[in-house]
Amino acid sequence: MALSHTHDLLSHVDWAGVRLADLVGHHLQPFEALQPVEIVGPEIVLDANAVLNLGMAFHELIMNAMSFGVTDGGGISADERRGR
Repeated sequence: MALSHTHDLLSHVDWAGVRLADLVGHHLQPFEALQPVEIVGPEIVLDANAVLNLGMAFHELIMNAMSFGVTDGGGISADERRGR
């Protein structure tokens, strides 16, 4: 399922690149009915290869969070910050 979500997102931009916030938001979309979602950070555009790899990782992180209690809190927040 994770790969199909990522392929769907990439197909909308002809595999040209996707903003990190859009990738995270796309994977969180099915859970917005359960929890409010907030995504903040600088604009980072990823190439198709990075989108595929990070999409799989985000899917696993999101599924684990949903399985182990994130629905008990006040929402889902994704903060994209670059380290120095």
